[in-house]
Amino acid sequence: AAVPAAQAAAQEPTFPVWLIIVIGALVGIGIGFLFSARKKKP
Repeated sequence: AAVPAAQAAAQEPTFPVWLIIVIGALVGIGIGFLFSARKKKP
């Protein structure tokens, strides 16, 4: 009951598309940030 989103996700057989898009965007931003930080260092 504390996390209704987890229960809704568990009841749905299909993975929510918006969650995939959000995770993909976060991963892409993280990789881009790491690459830019790595390039700045000599």
